[in-house]
Amino acid sequence: MNEVQESKGIQKVARSLYEIVELIAFTVLAVLLIMTFVCRHSVVVGSSMDKTLSGNQHLLISDLFYTPKQGDIVVFDDLSIDDHTLGSSSPLIKRVIAVEGQTVKITKDKVYVDGQLLTEDYVYFSANRNYNEIEEFVIPEGCLFVMGDHRNVSYDSEDFGVIDERAIVGKVILRLRPFTIF
Repeated sequence: MNEVQESKGIQKVARSLYEIVELIAFTVLAVLLIMTFVCRHSVVVGSSMDKTLSGNQHLLISDLFYTPKQGDIVVFDDLSIDDHTLGSSSPLIKRVIAVEGQTVKITKDKVYVDGQLLTEDYVYFSANRNYNEIEEFVIPEGCLFVMGDHRNVSYDSEDFGVIDERAIVGKVILRLRPFTIF
């Protein structure tokens, strides 16, 4: 009888271990599938999005069923930029100012989209700054005009032109870290 109880005890432990391993394997698989097809992790590099986002903040981004819209904060691959002087292989994070078909005009101190002065409460200037003036032009099909929120230090469409929508890695949907500003 003692051997039977001992055998049942070993089977119970083995079954519990199997269930734990199965749960861990399922969890890892689920996380991999979610991180591959639904959302991704990105880290803010630099200060071009200050005060909205700061360097070393961790973000959750997604491109699932995503169509870029004006005002979205997006992460995109810098290799899509014709000017390869960025020297960085990390994705860039900028705000969508205009999408295909919209017109953009930039004066020395204002941004206009479709003839309307863009209200940008999120913009941060650390000192007086003049924009690169750009005559009114229409954003080509499949392209976006993007700018950083910290306009003094941002290298953006004002400098390198429009980006291809296919370069979008995803839209920022959540700030993960630091936890104090989750």
